[in-house]
Amino acid sequence: MICSPFFADQFDNARIAKRVGFAETVNLETTSAEEFVSLIHKVLTQSSYRESAARISNTIKRLPRTPVKEAADWVEYTQAQGGLQYLRPRGLDLPFYQLYLLDILFVAFVILVVGLFVIRFLLKAILKCLLGSSNKEKVN
Repeated sequence: MICSPFFADQFDNARIAKRVGFAETVNLETTSAEEFVSLIHKVLTQSSYRESAARISNTIKRLPRTPVKEAADWVEYTQAQGGLQYLRPRGLDLPFYQLYLLDILFVAFVILVVGLFVIRFLLKAILKCLLGSSNKEKVN
């Protein structure tokens, strides 16, 4: 098997398949056509890949329960327990403003605005000190 992972858990799955010995990984963006053909030839001709795949296949076939039976058992267990509310994500119970962090954004916005006003006030005071204030009196 030749794995070319693109997204999410595919990278981990490809790494595991290579470590177990029944696959090779390839990055299609950086691999040349010659390297790819060489990799295909390697996987097709070396018996170690076939043997590893057969070993894993036998292991999966000899599982005490099939994946479908396992999933069905978990669904039945969940129904029997009343839905397992402790596994329900807490985010489903959050108010809208907390779920989308609007409370945090509001506080950050207020801090930003107050900070800008303080900086403006300080800059005005510094400029006034540096440039001096004109104490000219009006002459008629």
